[in-house]
Amino acid sequence: MKIIIFICFIPLSAISAPICGVSSAELPNWINQFQQYQSPMKCDSQNQTYPLVESTEIKPQRLSTKCSKSWKAKNSKGKLIKLPAGLRVVRLDQKNESKIFYHMNGEVLEATIDHVAFEGKKGCKEEEQPSFEAFLEESLFSLQLAGELNSESSPSFTKEINLLKEKISELSTKKDNTYFKNLEVKWNKNFNEKDRVQRLDNFQNLVSSNYDPILSDKIKISDGTLPVPISQKWFESVPELKVFYQKEWLNSGKDIRISAGASGEGVTNYQDGVNSNESYLEMSKLLEQTESFLSASSNPLLKNSSEAQWLKRERKKGFASYQRMIFISPDTWERNPMTNNWADYVPVDQSLGGLNSDYLMSVLIHEINVNTSGFLPQDTHMEYESSASVMECIKQQGVSELAKDPYTLQRAFGLNAQISVIYLKMILTDP
Repeated sequence: MKIIIFICFIPLSAISAPICGVSSAELPNWINQFQQYQSPMKCDSQNQTYPLVESTEIKPQRLSTKCSKSWKAKNSKGKLIKLPAGLRVVRLDQKNESKIFYHMNGEVLEATIDHVAFEGKKGCKEEEQPSFEAFLEESLFSLQLAGELNSESSPSFTKEINLLKEKISELSTKKDNTYFKNLEVKWNKNFNEKDRVQRLDNFQNLVSSNYDPILSDKIKISDGTLPVPISQKWFESVPELKVFYQKEWLNSGKDIRISAGASGEGVTNYQDGVNSNESYLEMSKLLEQTESFLSASSNPLLKNSSEAQWLKRERKKGFASYQRMIFISPDTWERNPMTNNWADYVPVDQSLGGLNSDYLMSVLIHEINVNTSGFLPQDTHMEYESSASVMECIKQQGVSELAKDPYTLQRAFGLNAQISVIYLKMILTDP
């Protein structure tokens, strides 16, 4: 996983760079500036300085759908308005009358709203539900952001964005709630699988069947990608397997990719003047050793496991036949993006109007992207603390200027617009 740090100090007068953000052309210049992260940031035209903060108050939240289809709020002029239940907003404080900003009809707007809108009406027994109106609004917002971030750098991705805009426009005209309910039922079926091997395989198939660019070597990205379902939890599930894991993996002195963290790691099978495939070869060897250990075992819990069957199949095919392998961190398998919406440096809550996203699938899409040249137009890393700092600036200065910058907006809303495009394509594709 590559780490990219965004430090916002660009004044509004810097026309060549987005406000409070970093242009795609500038991203590599920031990789080595992690040590400078504690410096203050300047986010407005007056060059006023705000300290970097880790805010627990300023955060994206959804308006509750419990016993309500909409919530009253006051806009910046004090006029009463209605916001759809289920809408993702950015809450700037935890007061009884909270300041928020939100996206609606192509604009980012400010308002104040009662704290009950985040909790649901008192005494309501309903559960939170996806909102069709919020889904349509957030889909258009994500597509708008993705289009601005892409800037025609990837014609195929731009085509996907435009097709999805047409589909959302069509749905907005019909507003067929029965269709949306059926869509929700169909979509949720993707998240019922408990077996880790099958679950990861299902997710890769779901992604690749909807978005799978062909690289310059005429190979589909999915054909060259091997997501690895071998997990630390599985290694620790049987005593003799745990002993093997400790000896051959943990004590190997290698970066084994699955023992820590809350996201994922990729290794690539490229070797040239810049890249080395040493890590790829090391991980391939460990997988081969594990397959040999399982084949020699008399324990049916090991020999008949889904992991053993997967290793046998892939070893026969040959790990060298892939261009990249993706390993999954321990916490990634079980986390819920609604309660853990950041996977280290990746925003993973890609829910649209409350329609579910999946922590593991968001990480998988991200890892495919950052370990492949040509999947998505831009790097999908983001950084939580800088997002909180951007929101602190917005709290002080308002949204009128910062709303012009798609980099700032997606960080503030906790979105990754490029990943949202893939989610939206998967959601709207007929079964």
